[in-house]
Amino acid sequence: TPHMAQRDGLHPTNEFEAKAGDPPFTPDTRFAAGRIAEAQNDQVRAIAQYQEALKIDPNHVPSLYRLAAVYTQQQKFTDAEGVWQRYIKATKGAPAGYNNLGFCYEMAGNLEEAERAYKAGIDRDPDR
Repeated sequence: TPHMAQRDGLHPTNEFEAKAGDPPFTPDTRFAAGRIAEAQNDQVRAIAQYQEALKIDPNHVPSLYRLAAVYTQQQKFTDAEGVWQRYIKATKGAPAGYNNLGFCYEMAGNLEEAERAYKAGIDRDPDR
């Protein structure tokens, strides 16, 4: 097919091969690939892309946010809680991070932790 690369000119492959002059993947390109995977309802691939972005930059805020959100959607609450904590640290205490962490705790049935997280977010919200 016209969309298939040919490794040796005779045998097509289904993957594009990286060339020596290709630009390196960045956290932003990995993040974009994760968003595309989410749009295609492929959460497994999205998680893998966000994790790759975080290998390059452990504090890549957009990837932390989406990874935690996907884990929350999948009800992988322990994983989600850990990533929301990383998001909060990376954003130096963003109120939205505490709100999302609280929601995650609430979904997991941990209402005491949910209340603490919600209150922490309210305390950090300059517009309250």
